[in-house]
Amino acid sequence: MAETQELATGETTEPEELTPEETEEPQESSTEKEEEDDDRAAEHPAVLRCARAWGVAFDKATDEGADEDDADEEAKSAYLRSMPPLAGFENVRDYIACISYAQLTEVILSFEAESLLATAKVALAAVRQDGRHQPSEPKRLGRPPKAVPAEEIK
Repeated sequence: MAETQELATGETTEPEELTPEETEEPQESSTEKEEEDDDRAAEHPAVLRCARAWGVAFDKATDEGADEDDADEEAKSAYLRSMPPLAGFENVRDYIACISYAQLTEVILSFEAESLLATAKVALAAVRQDGRHQPSEPKRLGRPPKAVPAEEIK
């Protein structure tokens, strides 16, 4: 960049020097990053609820004087408690979304996410199985009725 530029008239000029402020790329502050994470979480109500629970618990723990590791554990516990129950297809889907978001934002570790996703897989299989076995009419209790011989039907 220290090369000179030649103008159409044949004159040469030195390139302008940039100040250090102009050469540095703007850095995101931690609050901007948190807001960006909240924006992604806001796209899904269950994830937003979990993320808010994490934030409230983390703030409460730090206000009470807990160190960052203890505050993280408290917040993680609050996040997991606020996840939807594994009952019904939509809840299982929301549960999976919460786990995925928690893993991406490093609220939980990969091996914890694997365990939780395995639980969701079992719940999803149960929900699907439950939907297949819902009879259209109630089952009769006791023995089935005796078959009528074909000769008597005429």
